[in-house]
Amino acid sequence: MNFRSLTLKYLSWCPGMESTARFIPNKNIPDEKLISYIGGLIILSCSINYIVAPPYNYARDLDFKNAKYDSVYKMYVRETAGNFGGVNRLKIWVNAPDNTTVQIIMFQVGNENYPRAIWTYKNGVFYYAGQPLGTQIDDEWEFIGHYVWRVFSESKDTVFHLRTEFIEYNLRFPHGSQGG
Repeated sequence: MNFRSLTLKYLSWCPGMESTARFIPNKNIPDEKLISYIGGLIILSCSINYIVAPPYNYARDLDFKNAKYDSVYKMYVRETAGNFGGVNRLKIWVNAPDNTTVQIIMFQVGNENYPRAIWTYKNGVFYYAGQPLGTQIDDEWEFIGHYVWRVFSESKDTVFHLRTEFIEYNLRFPHGSQGG
């Protein structure tokens, strides 16, 4: 491939392009070399994006007006998801009618049978493993990868609120280790 002839072929209509094309080397570049250059640029740009790209923060409010009914749980179900890499502040709260049970299951994609957390919300209080947690969940968690929050509610008048805020990357290896 010759970039000078390619430039002249497609951009010769532009004033001054013939003069500018003289600064492009008049050489044929083998296709194999060009493919390796393009591949290298793609890998480099993905790496730069991973290093420089800002982390994701999520704000989700799920209502159950048009939710599907799950006959196994005998509740309405909604889902939300996000892609994470690092330590995040996790804040969850629920607006639900009195005596409504809400079940929240959080799992990593691919590990649906091994949830990271299961919370129950009833009468304004969250419970984890039967222990009361309070009126909302507000904690720091490390998330690496794609996570899903599957929310079940007995009432269509429930609104589930989820906020995540990126705090920092965990530079320790393996992720989540307490050693320094």
